[in-house]
Amino acid sequence: MLKGLDFFVLDVQGIGFKVFSSQTGISKLSLIGDRASVFCRMYVKENEVSLYGFLNVQELQVFELLNSVNGVGPRSALAIMNVAKLDELLSAIKENRPDVLSRASGVGKKTAERITLELRDKVQAAGSAEMVKKMEGDSDIVEILMGLGYGKDQVKRALIKVSSEIADLEGRLKSALKILSNRED
Repeated sequence: MLKGLDFFVLDVQGIGFKVFSSQTGISKLSLIGDRASVFCRMYVKENEVSLYGFLNVQELQVFELLNSVNGVGPRSALAIMNVAKLDELLSAIKENRPDVLSRASGVGKKTAERITLELRDKVQAAGSAEMVKKMEGDSDIVEILMGLGYGKDQVKRALIKVSSEIADLEGRLKSALKILSNRED
C-alpha cells in the first residue's frame, strides 16, 4: 500500500484508488500487501472525483458531521481531524473551544466558531473538560519540541503514539521525546 502525507493508494483487484485520509488513519495502515477495510465517502465536483477513507465508522461519521457545516469542505474536515485525536476533537466541540479547531490549516476563527455552535449539541464526549485540558498541554508540547528543532507534523505524529494513560505534561513530553529520538528519518 503506497502512502503519502494525506493519502494512501488502495489496490482493489489491480485497480489503484487514491484515498485521502487523516494522518492518524494513514499512520495505522501497514505497507504493501496487507489487507484493510476502509469506510469511504466519495465527493464529486465539476472537474474532480475524490475518495475520503477511514479505518472505522466513527471517523467517517465525524468527517461527515464536519462536512455538514456550511463552509467546511472535505479538505477542511480532514485538516480539522488532523488537529487532535477523535475523542479530543469531539471534546473541543462539546466544550465550545473554537481555538482548538482553528489550529487546522485553512480554518479561520469564524468557521471554527460556526462548527462549535452547530455541532455542540450533536456530539457526545465523556470527560470533555479534562480532555480539553490535556489538549492544551499537547499544544504546549508541540511548541516546546518545535523550539528544539523538530517539525510540527513530526511532533504531532509522535504525540499520537503517546499512550493516552499518560496525562501529565511532563510525562507526555518525555514520552514524545523518546518516540522522536528512536525515529530513523
